[in-house]
Amino acid sequence: MGYEIENILPSFERAVRIGAGIETDIQLTKDNILVCFHDPGFQIESNYYKISSLTIGELREINFKDGRYIPTLQEVFQYFNNNSNT
Repeated sequence: MGYEIENILPSFERAVRIGAGIETDIQLTKDNILVCFHDPGFQIESNYYKISSLTIGELREINFKDGRYIPTLQEVFQYFNNNSNT
């Protein structure tokens, strides 16, 4: 925390690299996909989005000002499986 945006692949990778523990929050999308995100929803300008009301496709279409990509739990596991020396 403090080095990267929380709950994204670069933050997980950095935590592993510096030997820190990883803690994440998991939310379930409307189409039953587990995603790593701290809160059950978020606000962009005047629009409030609830993750459980969005499909993964709809979530992917949202442009975050900080450029974040919300990974699925499966993507996180695959990333570390494919990059086991990380």
